[in-house]
Amino acid sequence: MGLLHDIGQLVLDRAAREAFGQAIRVAQDGRIPLYEAERQRLGCDHAAVGGELLASWRFPHELVEPVRWHHEPERCEGVHRPHAYLLQAADWICDEHQIGSSANEHPTKPPSETLRDLHMTDESIRSLVDAVRNEPLLSLLLPI
Repeated sequence: MGLLHDIGQLVLDRAAREAFGQAIRVAQDGRIPLYEAERQRLGCDHAAVGGELLASWRFPHELVEPVRWHHEPERCEGVHRPHAYLLQAADWICDEHQIGSSANEHPTKPPSETLRDLHMTDESIRSLVDAVRNEPLLSLLLPI
């Protein structure tokens, strides 16, 4: 799920490169989350595109739905909603701490209830980020 959650960005970059580039600039200049700028410029966001792509490839719903709704987990089907919330939190942590690059310089922090339900504290997030940054294989793969 984590590896595929932003696959819609690849599709938008290939299918609508100019408009997607404009969305990235709108997000940066307007200091808004990338998915909001995508909706303004393209009429959809990378999560919806990714969800449709994975569904067309016949991935299971337990993967498709959290990918589709990782920016709005409350809209996800109830049975898959916990994974959408988890994906939202992981995405935010990576964006906030610049682990990898999703072009989202202004991520939306998940609601405090989400972080509480996932047992995430400032300390546990710092510990997780440190563990990722100190993982030898990841340090070779990610521009940290």
